[in-house]
Formats: sequence, C-alpha cells, structure tokens
Amino acid sequence: MHINQKKIVHAIVILISLKTIIELTHFPEHLESISVFSEYLLTNPIFSLFPILGSGIGLLIPILATVGIVIFIFSKDRHLNGWLMLTLIFSIHAYLFYLCMSAFTGSSNSRENEGFDQFRMIGFQIIILSLSIFTVYYFLTKTFHPTGKNPINVSARKSIRFKNYFIDLGITGYFTFYTLALFSDSEIRVNEPVLLLVFMVNQFVYYSFSELLFRQTIGKVITNTFVYAESKFYKSVLVRTLCRHIPFEPFSFFAGKTGRWHDRWSNSILIKMK
Repeated sequence: MHINQKKIVHAIVILISLKTIIELTHFPEHLESISVFSEYLLTNPIFSLFPILGSGIGLLIPILATVGIVIFIFSKDRHLNGWLMLTLIFSIHAYLFYLCMSAFTGSSNSRENEGFDQFRMIGFQIIILSLSIFTVYYFLTKTFHPTGKNPINVSARKSIRFKNYFIDLGITGYFTFYTLALFSDSEIRVNEPVLLLVFMVNQFVYYSFSELLFRQTIGKVITNTFVYAESKFYKSVLVRTLCRHIPFEPFSFFAGKTGRWHDRWSNSILIKMK
C-alpha cells in the first residue's frame, strides 16, 4: 500500500470514529424506539416493524464500527478489515439512499432525525459526506491484486452463494420496504407494480454501487468473497447487475457448474481469499 493510501485509510478510520461517537450519543433514542414500537408490533406489524428495524440497525452499525476500529488499532498492517467494510458499505449506501429519498419525497425531516439536534445533524452530514469522498477516492485509486492472496474460484459453491444471496436480499428488501414507508406520506399509491419497481431500483443501485466501488456487497464481506473480472470490470459489473433482473435468474445456479447467469454473461467470477 502506498504512503498516500495509508494516509487515506487513517483518514477514513478517523471519520468512522467521529461518526460512531455521534451515533453512540443517539443510543438511548434507539433503545426507547425499540421498546415503544415493540408494544404495538402484534397489533400493527407494518407500522411498528420499520422503526424497530431502523433502530436496530442504528444500534448495530456503531457496534460494528467500534469492533472494526479496535481491530484496526491493534493490527500490524492497518487495513480496512471486514468490520469496517461492513460499516462503510452500509453507511454510504444508506446515506445515498437518504439523499435520494429526501429529494424525491421531501422527507428530510423524518421521524428518525428528531432525536438529532441541528448542530449534531450538520456535523454528522459533514462527516459522512467527507467519509464518502475519501472512501470513493481510495477504492477508485486502489489496485486490486487477487493473485497475492491465494484466491479460490467459488462461483459454483452453493453454500457461499446462498449466504450471499439471502443476506443481500435482506438488505435490498429492507431498503425497499423503507422506501414504501416513506411513500406513505406522499401522493404515490403503493401497489404490486410499484413494489416491484422500487425493489428493482434498490437492487440495481445496491449491487452496482457495492460491486463497482468495493468489489463486495455486505453478503460478500461476511463470506470474504470478491467479484473479479480479467478486464473491463465496469462493464462486467453493469452486466452482472442487469442480469439479476432477469426472471428466474437465481435458479440458473442449478443449471451448471460455472455459476449463475450474471457470472457467465459478464465474464466474471466470485473469488474467496484464503
């Protein structure tokens, strides 16, 4: 890793630390939200589930970040470990999602921000915007060398592919239903075509953003796998993402030993680092 990249990594970790400190001050509100909405979960599951999930994630992300920061401090190579990668992918994707939905629905003053005072919210926005810029710059300038870490082609490994698929499906499902919850305050009528459209848009943004920038989704971070293509990686990611919208594409995994359609048609593979 070049010296300038080391400095960028340290800047990213410092920004994650500042972001985590602000999020930790919001812990009592998340705990209170889970407690309050849990009482109504059985009587009104749709209304209560999303505040509980949102608050649960609000508790989980700073915990993941804290673990990642501690590991980073005591590690010798000082790289962005899996805990920090989970924090980065979800935090930046959630931030982009928040900006898009705020612009589209005008919901920037939503309930989840009521616990933040104005000063804390401005500071949080500045920190996560800076974090996004540093992260994008770092990963766009970082060279990916899979040959140096004994990679294994796991494109045909069903257990790993199932884990990746269901974890990422849960993430895209969460953002999809959260989008629909925001639509409830607008004039948009939610029906099955709208649900499918919102899911497809969320899936496209999530996979293209995560694989293009990080070569990993949240599921792939957990299984320590990466997307790899010999050439034209940007084109491969676009084809991979578009192929995911083909009907019955998930079942293509059972049709052969070379992986799913989005692997074969994009000339890419899934590798796992030893």
